Amino acid sequence: TGGSTVAALQVSSNSTFAGYVAFTAQPCCAVLHASSQTLSTGAEVKVTFDTEVFDLGGVHSTASNPTRFTLPSSGIYEMTGSVVFDASGTGRRYLYWLVNNSSAVGTVVETDAHGSTSFVGLTARGWYQAASSGDYVELVAFTKDIAALNNGGGTGLAASRALVRRIA
Repeated sequence: TGGSTVAALQVSSNSTFAGYVAFTAQPCCAVLHASSQTLSTGAEVKVTFDTEVFDLGGVHSTASNPTRFTLPSSGIYEMTGSVVFDASGTGRRYLYWLVNNSSAVGTVVETDAHGSTSFVGLTARGWYQAASSGDYVELVAFTKDIAALNNGGGTGLAASRALVRRIA
């Protein structure tokens, strides 16, 4: 009663509850890239996100370090990011999540040649347990011979996009 905060509530028999339960939103954000992003062929490039769909907890900034998702508190975070490579080139392409500019998390997704007329989309997923606030993650793309990530008209299905959220 009276606005108590409970870390856990376990009920083992019949119980009566009067009042309400309020949940605090976990930090999370969804972003996309509203224009095509030029890539350096044969090199890993961090994907830039210039449009926030939503940002709870200050996870992303379009003005400062637009490739970074800064984790505002310790906890377990889930990351999903997608890109579509332009329909040109025939070489290897991959995508993965990078933590604190030093180590990969999740799995690297990749594809080999699909022909120069095919758009190729990749989606990378990862989970990371942040030790403290200030850790950050970035989505990294590689292409052997393709000049850009496609934007699909800004908000279309082909736009680069990401979702980062705290799950525990």
